[in-house]
Amino acid sequence: MGFIFEIVRLGLSNLRLHLLRSILTSLGIIFGVMSVILMVSLGEGNKQAALRDINALGATNVILRSTRPPESNSFGSEERSFVATFGIKRADLRRVEQFLDDAAYIVPLKAIGSEVTFGSKRTVSQGYGTTPMLRKAANLRVARGRYLTEQDMDQRNPVCVIGDDIARQLFKLDDPLGAKIRIDDRVMEVVGILEPVGVAAGRGSALVGRDWNKDIHIPLTTAMLEFGDVVMRRSSGTFSGEEVEISEIYITAQSTDDVLSTAARARRL
Repeated sequence: MGFIFEIVRLGLSNLRLHLLRSILTSLGIIFGVMSVILMVSLGEGNKQAALRDINALGATNVILRSTRPPESNSFGSEERSFVATFGIKRADLRRVEQFLDDAAYIVPLKAIGSEVTFGSKRTVSQGYGTTPMLRKAANLRVARGRYLTEQDMDQRNPVCVIGDDIARQLFKLDDPLGAKIRIDDRVMEVVGILEPVGVAAGRGSALVGRDWNKDIHIPLTTAMLEFGDVVMRRSSGTFSGEEVEISEIYITAQSTDDVLSTAARARRL
């Protein structure tokens, strides 16, 4: 014990003899430890932000999307079809529902018209026919009104739920709920407004090429009745058509552990 006390006494004596050097050394240790803690905290913060981005999309979602094939230049443009037919078929959707029956949700989306008008106001949206389950599959929240219901599906009701950007652009001074808007000349009644998607969800949405704030959702059955499978697009003064039965399918796995296996099974269909 006396040996230990002697070591402590000599150490304290040396610290007093070299007080400035001791203080500087202590400060170096303190600032070094603080820097490490700060860097670890920043890294953890970025990790959590990335996880929020993924969760904003639905961390357990697998998305199947219809993609237009590249146009062939082997023939003259006059021989190209005016309407391009491609993408997921309704038979494909039934096959997905049959072979992935253990998924939490399987939600189809069908692209509809993009030109939206309310009175003299006009804007461009991302319109989709879908089912009530999209709200849960994509973690969407309704700010006012309601989302689509099974009754809307059964009765093919001409109703819609609009994103926050659409509400702000078309209804600056008016109440959107109950208003009648036109989607490519089809009249739809606004029954709900989605909550605005924040910064984190916005970054995550960019990963799949979608801004939920610009979305308009109508019942899938209404979309089939009113719009059919051919959607006309106008670009640079010209029109072109796309015949697509199902634009996207959202498949929600039971947990994050099942996402990779669900994606692999969907890819084999």
